[in-house]
Amino acid sequence: MAQLPFYVWLLTIAGAALFIASTALALRRAPIVAWSVVALSAAWFAGDWLLADAHAYQAIGSSNLSIGLIAAFAGYLTILLAATGLPVVRRALASPDAVARLTRPQSVRVMGVVLLIALAIGRLPAAFALPAGIGDIAVGLAAPLAVRALRHAPATDRLHRRAVTFHLLGLADLVIALVMGVVSGLLVLSPTMQPITAMPLVLVPTLAVPTAFALHLTALRRLRADRAASRPARTTAPTHQPGPAPVPEPAPAPDGALG
Repeated sequence: MAQLPFYVWLLTIAGAALFIASTALALRRAPIVAWSVVALSAAWFAGDWLLADAHAYQAIGSSNLSIGLIAAFAGYLTILLAATGLPVVRRALASPDAVARLTRPQSVRVMGVVLLIALAIGRLPAAFALPAGIGDIAVGLAAPLAVRALRHAPATDRLHRRAVTFHLLGLADLVIALVMGVVSGLLVLSPTMQPITAMPLVLVPTLAVPTAFALHLTALRRLRADRAASRPARTTAPTHQPGPAPVPEPAPAPDGALG
């Protein structure tokens, strides 16, 4: 397999590093959590590099579908989602601006342009690179607008729906990219999906995509919790049955009227 140009390496590694840094910044109010994210991501990054160099993500058999790649994606996503349930992480995400902070890292997804570059130089199939790259760029461009609205607009039902829509569309983009990646591998298109199983592009499905998934899902969970907390408690007021109208007592007669 031909080596990718240096600028593809530079853009991919820079994008992964920015994603890690922006996710850590989202949790900066709990420094131990933020540094734990950096340490975990750095360890995963190094492990990815070693596994890719050992050809652990290469497809086995006639198709280009990599079971190792799918396992790495699912494993890292599971670790991240499990970590969001830890009390220290939940406290770090308890502030009113938590959804905005979880949304900001999605802006790094403009680096999905690297997939379009790989397509342009004939290293990835269009069936995967076009929807994945364009979708990531669109989400990345929309993220700052969503953050601005979440920080400055009044908390209304409309704002809540817009935030939910953004995160659902971001998830949909990731799901479409994953599905098209699997389909492209099974169909053995030309060019093949082989470059996505090696450094540096392997960082996209094994590091960036699980992180984006976890951020979207955590933000949606927080939006649902905020929505539930904002609903007024429904109390049933006691009902009063109307009784007979009171009969007024006659006013006492004046003294001169007594005979």
